[in-house]
Amino acid sequence: MRPLHVLLFSFLLSAAACTEEEVITFDRPDAGIYFAHGNQDSDGREYYRDSISFSFGTSDIDMVALYAEYFDYLDFGIPMKPLDHSMQTATDHVIRIPVATLGKTRDYPRPVKVVIDDARTNATPGVHYEVDLSAVIVPPGESVATLELRILRAPDLKERAIAIAFTLEENEHFTTYFDTRKNTNLYTVAGEPVSATRFIVTANEFYTEPLYWNIFCAGMPEYGIPPDYFGTWSPHKYAFVNATLGWSDADWLTFGFPISKISMGRFNYAATVVQQALQALADAGTPEREADGSFMQLAGAYLVDYSAHE
Repeated sequence: MRPLHVLLFSFLLSAAACTEEEVITFDRPDAGIYFAHGNQDSDGREYYRDSISFSFGTSDIDMVALYAEYFDYLDFGIPMKPLDHSMQTATDHVIRIPVATLGKTRDYPRPVKVVIDDARTNATPGVHYEVDLSAVIVPPGESVATLELRILRAPDLKERAIAIAFTLEENEHFTTYFDTRKNTNLYTVAGEPVSATRFIVTANEFYTEPLYWNIFCAGMPEYGIPPDYFGTWSPHKYAFVNATLGWSDADWLTFGFPISKISMGRFNYAATVVQQALQALADAGTPEREADGSFMQLAGAYLVDYSAHE
């Protein structure tokens, strides 16, 4: 029988050999390329994706911070911060997609070949987006390039979502070594596969009926409560009301807070202003219409007179 210390030494050698064999390094004269869009949580865990969505029609409100400010306002009289309404008047939005490399850096710029995947794209360049694919270049001494996509606020984004798909292809500088990768850097979980060579961006300007519009304006006909003020909600009417009054999606989300421009007590005045704006358009021979071609109408005491067009 072999001594215990010999057996132990043999086991350690064997374990070291297994570990060494399992370590995979990239040691090639050429370089690889892949999409590297993702995010990192507070614990440093990374998550990767092969698509991203954007909407001009939504506001991202941190409700925890909002309530914290509200309590400070109630307890100490500290004014709440004004909301960011950048999407209210924004005409475009830039999305930056990192493209990472495998292999050594070089002391010269290296263009990355990115093409539009027509089969997965339903957007029109110059109308829905702008992108300069020739500008996707890995700078000297660096290992990441950036694909910069500018989404344009086209009118039809209220009715449909668009998609722009990009594909990485090989060129004289880079090779696409793998088509998919794991969606996380956590070695303890299997993760889900995401594409390493294709990235899809979807965009829209969809809106949803705010809770307080539904409560105070849309009415409940099933219970005998007719619509009032702005009446039945529609995306076009919502956009018209907001544009006329200087309101935003963020204001509707924070209805009743001192930071919001919207409160129940202002609906009478607001509906009167919108009614006058719609009536002026009708009297000028250019009545405002809904997406289906019908006249945009309010409710209750705020009806617009379209008799001249009927």
